Amino acid sequence: MHMENTQISTYLENNPTKQHQKEIIEYVKPDFHSDDEFTVLDIGCATGKFVSLIKENFPKAKCHGFDISKELILLAQNRNLNECDFF
Repeated sequence: MHMENTQISTYLENNPTKQHQKEIIEYVKPDFHSDDEFTVLDIGCATGKFVSLIKENFPKAKCHGFDISKELILLAQNRNLNECDFF
């Protein structure tokens, strides 16, 4: 099934955070603390929802998100997350 980018972005934004994303955060919490500085690369970041979750839990993390969809990158950039770049 082919969806237009607007359908994809609406779908991604209107659905709750995926369980595996929450599990990743819980998995790394013992090794990284909220005041630690580290860098994350999210390939296929879409609207930046996972990067936003990372920043909620690790505010000092620097994040870079990449996606092939220009529209999705614009949505990610519009989140205005501190220390985050989307390409």
